Amino acid sequence: MFKVFIHDGTEEVPNDDIMYILAKEGPFIKKKLGLISCVVPVDKISILQSVESWAEMDIEKIPGPEFAKIISFFKEVYNELKSEAIVLLYYHEKKKKFWLRVPPQEVSWGGVDYQNFDNSDHYTYVGTVHSHASMNAFHSGTDKHDEEHSDGLHITIGDLDEQYVSLAISIVVNGKRVTVNPHDYIDQLISIEYEEKPTTAWWGSWATKNPKKKIGWMIDVPEEDKQIPSFWMDFVEKKVWKPTTKFVGGACAGRSGGSVIHSPSGSFVKGYPIHYLYGVSEMFLGGGSNILDDGESPCETCPYFDDLLIKLEEDYGFDFSGEEEEDEDTVGDGDDLPPELGDVNPKFVKEGKI
Repeated sequence: MFKVFIHDGTEEVPNDDIMYILAKEGPFIKKKLGLISCVVPVDKISILQSVESWAEMDIEKIPGPEFAKIISFFKEVYNELKSEAIVLLYYHEKKKKFWLRVPPQEVSWGGVDYQNFDNSDHYTYVGTVHSHASMNAFHSGTDKHDEEHSDGLHITIGDLDEQYVSLAISIVVNGKRVTVNPHDYIDQLISIEYEEKPTTAWWGSWATKNPKKKIGWMIDVPEEDKQIPSFWMDFVEKKVWKPTTKFVGGACAGRSGGSVIHSPSGSFVKGYPIHYLYGVSEMFLGGGSNILDDGESPCETCPYFDDLLIKLEEDYGFDFSGEEEEDEDTVGDGDDLPPELGDVNPKFVKEGKI
């Protein structure tokens, strides 16, 4: 069997003709073959036994009424704003108690921008719960990027337009994700098999004849335990897209090709039955003179232009008014704050001062 040498700097690398070296960059193989001597990286050390990744957290289950409040909060955000949302999880190790902290957040259908916080004197940050609006629950590329340096329990809740929600739950450590069983971390959780509701899309008639079976989740608690604190929604604002990117040719309504609108964020806004905009800018929307090579704005003769502006403003949160909305100081009474924080003004929490 070949030697496996741990290169920790305490001794020189042995002069064996063939051996494995475990260094900070990973595993290497050192070998001499005829006229060639080398040390090169390898994917694995084949002579060793395999190890399976696993992770668990030494915390109590999230109580059913607490998780039911999170679902209710996400449903309210979806019903009012058609957007995602997030709740931060904090845990009191001695009291074995969770604190659900709703941070100030700007929400949209495809993401959440939120303010994070340090640990308090008694509560430790242990993870997040965020929603996927009407999409199924899964850990998206954005989620993986956001959680890469956030060790802890991360839960996604989806299908908020369905009778039962979908769940994806994992523990992230050192940027690596380990899927765990929802029953191990959420109390009073029930899984239910049901048929997906009919869709209104073009394939709806086929889907109605061939209903898809889904696994949904619910919390078995009384309705009164599902009610959220009155001020949670005060921390949620709809994200307003400000047109910033420049029109760079491509096509617009009334011109060539395409079937989607391209938003400033780079995501595709589907479902509008006209041609597409590749980039949106105030210059473009205002009929500027240096957008196209011929110095003319395509908006001047676009038959869809007014309808397009209305669609972008009403359905997708774009703001072409040029006016800034006043920030209202509407916060609750702080009744969900841990008692250790004392009698504080929740306005300070919203502004990140505590």
